[in-house]
Amino acid sequence: MIFLSGALLLFGYNSTLFEMEDSTGETARGTSSGTTGEATDSIAGTWLKVFPSPLFPFLDSSVGSCHTSAMANEVTLTSQNFEAEVLKSDLPVLVDFWAEWCMPCRMLAPMLEEFSKIYNGKLKIAKLNVDEEPDLASQYGIVSIPTLILFHKGQPVAQHIGLAPRTTLENILKPYIA
Repeated sequence: MIFLSGALLLFGYNSTLFEMEDSTGETARGTSSGTTGEATDSIAGTWLKVFPSPLFPFLDSSVGSCHTSAMANEVTLTSQNFEAEVLKSDLPVLVDFWAEWCMPCRMLAPMLEEFSKIYNGKLKIAKLNVDEEPDLASQYGIVSIPTLILFHKGQPVAQHIGLAPRTTLENILKPYIA
């Protein structure tokens, strides 16, 4: 069983069961069907118990939280290194605009980690925390996260906002990976 605090996130693969308990001990149960999901704002004192779905293997029931390990060749971007790591990079760079509190951002992390391994030497994966670098986020018009921007030869060439299936993101990357 998985326990997520903060945002109420329901994603389904045919059917995902959930149980929510508020701070008064009141419990709500239900299911989410299909391959769509929904999210609501954080509710103080709320816990969501999600029964694992094969669509989201990054939900790690053994530790009771989302899996968010750092990538081996991840580049953390700052205003000091952005130009060198992104704009002057010889490789295409996929920049993940994210924040620690953003659950969809945390859900995207394992896919980006996998991309960093698969496309090692062909693509650079970089993460920019919008809370720590608000000026850079503003410069690129980031108003929702996660936002992925693909840079090629120093220019933004593709952008995707929100979670997406792996194939969607791979289709964005393919034209720019040698």
